[in-house]
Amino acid sequence: MKTVNVLWTRGWDSTFRILQLSTKEIIIQPYYLKDNRKSEKKELDTIYSLTKEIRSLASTRCILNELITMSVSDVDKDKDISKHIKRFVKCLKNLIKDTLAPNTSG
Repeated sequence: MKTVNVLWTRGWDSTFRILQLSTKEIIIQPYYLKDNRKSEKKELDTIYSLTKEIRSLASTRCILNELITMSVSDVDKDKDISKHIKRFVKCLKNLIKDTLAPNTSG
């Protein structure tokens, strides 16, 4: 059976993705990144509650593995992604600068 990794934040998008995948004959491996946010306990409590509910739905065909939690500081940065983020930020700064610069033509 295929395993699908999902970063589950308790937000609408990741919860929708979990629900969407739950109807398929796959294994879902959910992950949660901890970084000491005030909302962390509520997020985790909600995820655990949703996990229980999803497992009990008649439409559930997946195996929903236990949530794996990791500290953000324990996740290695991807060099390629970091490079593209720096490039994007540079382009964004230039766009903002060009957009907000006074119009001198005319």
